[in-house]
Amino acid sequence: MSKRHYGEHVLDQVNGLKRSDPPGSAPGRKRTDRRFIVNQPARLSVPGSNAPACEGRIRDISRRGMQFVVDRAIDGPCVRIEWNGREIFATVRYQQPDQDGYRLGVELASSWESLVSDVLAQQALELAMSNTALLEQAEVLKRAELQLADYADALEKKNQELGRALETARQANAVKTRFLASVSHELRTPLNGIIGFAQLLHDGTLGPVSDEQRECLGDMLSCADQLYKLIGHVLDLSKIESDKMTFNYESVSLARLVTETIDTLQPIADSKQIAIDFRPDSRVDSVVADPAKLKQILYNYLSNALKFTGGGGRIKVSVSMEDNESYRIEVADNGIGIAASDLPRLFSEFGQLGASERTKEGSGLGLAITKRIAEAQGGRVGVASEFGRGSRFCVVLPIRPRLSDSARGGR
Repeated sequence: MSKRHYGEHVLDQVNGLKRSDPPGSAPGRKRTDRRFIVNQPARLSVPGSNAPACEGRIRDISRRGMQFVVDRAIDGPCVRIEWNGREIFATVRYQQPDQDGYRLGVELASSWESLVSDVLAQQALELAMSNTALLEQAEVLKRAELQLADYADALEKKNQELGRALETARQANAVKTRFLASVSHELRTPLNGIIGFAQLLHDGTLGPVSDEQRECLGDMLSCADQLYKLIGHVLDLSKIESDKMTFNYESVSLARLVTETIDTLQPIADSKQIAIDFRPDSRVDSVVADPAKLKQILYNYLSNALKFTGGGGRIKVSVSMEDNESYRIEVADNGIGIAASDLPRLFSEFGQLGASERTKEGSGLGLAITKRIAEAQGGRVGVASEFGRGSRFCVVLPIRPRLSDSARGGR
């Protein structure tokens, strides 16, 4: 390819110039006048004139010269063209009004090859600068890739460390669960003996006791009873954590079950002159449930309500339909209530709230076990409370639980 044709090719490909056939020529005909459509801005002025330069746009470049569209007429036979940092002198061949201003044609004072050489030199410089910028960007990307690789390696190592730590924690938790279950079983045997003999002494079966001795024995039985319940809670929690809790499902009358649970705690309510009001719902009475586990949930709610409700208070127990597939049991009281800041801590292990003497009477496991029992059956628990005005605890359970493998174990 000759220098001339090579220059025209570069102008086409690099500078965005579009080669076209001269007006009136037939398509595909060999071109004798090579023309390039440029459409780039330029400034034009008359040499030696004080008139300001006019703004224009190049329409095309050919061997005959250049064509422009300018905003006003050029007043002079010669013109100086400022384009892309170059200064080109030319002779005005024609100018005529155009819809965008004036159409101006000029004949170049310098040769066509000189203009092509100038354009090639500029484009070579721009290409070199562009290539340098690309190389710099490639270097930046390479450094970024190396940094990302280092981050990925560090993340992989951290994940491995966390995996080992998690496995260690799981093993420790399993050991803790087995230990609690074993110790709890071992504690029950001597505790049963202590409670039995203390009861015999309290009732006078083994001989007469004074009123003062009977009072002390009553306190001993109360403490032993709390300890027995705590051991039971720990056993329940260890079964849940080891995924060994089983459910013995059967058809249950909610009205009868709630009444039986209330009767169990009625002596405590009577001693504090607290009224327990139960409102059954005939629409939801027969459900499929584990009666022992359901009583445990209701017992935990009622015992807490009695504990934190003052003398002369009131507790309401209600049963209702939650939706077509589940029912709700709710226990509401007008006791001391729970502060809003303490609500998130409910239903967590050993999550006793407050510093009153009443909070020291429990283990802090009852609500946590209630939550685990409900969720194991596909249910949920909830609470709403206003400090100083009372609380409402609820459990929502399916009317017919899905019998998973773990749930069938006790049947």
